[in-house]
Amino acid sequence: MILVICVHLFVLIALLWVISRRGVEGALPLAVCFIIIFPTEAQLPFGVFDLTVQRLVTLVLLAASLLDKGKSEASRVLPLKAGIIIVGLWWTIATANSIDFMASVKSLLSLLLDYFTVYTIFAKCITSEKTLEKILGGVADGLIVLSLIGVFEAYKNWSVISLFPTVALRFGQSGTLNVDDARGLRIQTTFDHPILFGTALALAIPMVLHLLTAVQSRGRRLWLWLGLILMFFCIFKTSCRGAWIALVVSLIACFLLDRARCGDTSEHSSGLRCSRWLSGRGYGRQYRTTIWVRSTNTLPRGSLTVTAMSCIAW
Repeated sequence: MILVICVHLFVLIALLWVISRRGVEGALPLAVCFIIIFPTEAQLPFGVFDLTVQRLVTLVLLAASLLDKGKSEASRVLPLKAGIIIVGLWWTIATANSIDFMASVKSLLSLLLDYFTVYTIFAKCITSEKTLEKILGGVADGLIVLSLIGVFEAYKNWSVISLFPTVALRFGQSGTLNVDDARGLRIQTTFDHPILFGTALALAIPMVLHLLTAVQSRGRRLWLWLGLILMFFCIFKTSCRGAWIALVVSLIACFLLDRARCGDTSEHSSGLRCSRWLSGRGYGRQYRTTIWVRSTNTLPRGSLTVTAMSCIAW
């Protein structure tokens, strides 16, 4: 538990420091990196709700954006506002008609905080393509770090989750390696399941390809190329067929969308457009399943990560 408290303090202090210097928009790259890296097991119990790192980041960004609202010149229109209202009303009706009303209220509040709030913050705060590029860099950095951890998990049979307290999740008890009788060890790093980790990698690889066309720093390019190799290795070691298919389709789309724009650094480069396409359509049934999955104790951490990444891609 001491490690969990230290993680929360580190995230809180780091976010507040960056917000004080760069504002809410400038803190989004670091925020999304934290959302990706830290596991569900890094949570503090507070009675009805468990405070995960992802919820802490969301609450800090929400508070900062509300405090900064009066300073902004004009309020941006929220995309998909009508759809959000319709889905929210449907969830409310379903909650009112639930057999276990209190459990449904808890799930409803969790969905609103973990999904709609994250989407609203990113949709309202991103004002420039430069910010979007930096956030994509935060996504890449987070998954490169996890890919490094994934290599140790694959070859050392050691999971970083073992450092945190054991938590009962939808997919089973945490803290143990995911070993399949048919496929052997399936790496998942800090995600709740290898499928969720593979899904995040399938979405992030086109983002990294886009960043490689735009980054000028030699050290940064070396880091991204190293990360790209590790991502391909890790998505293979997840033994997730859905993630493999999504990756293959996305890479084909990258090639077909703009074959003539080799090395294009504009907003229309194929890597970025493919990440948008993949976030909205490429996952199909698998993507929608990860978003709508529920748990009595906590929502799968990986589904929140994929949701945040999809908000960024759009």
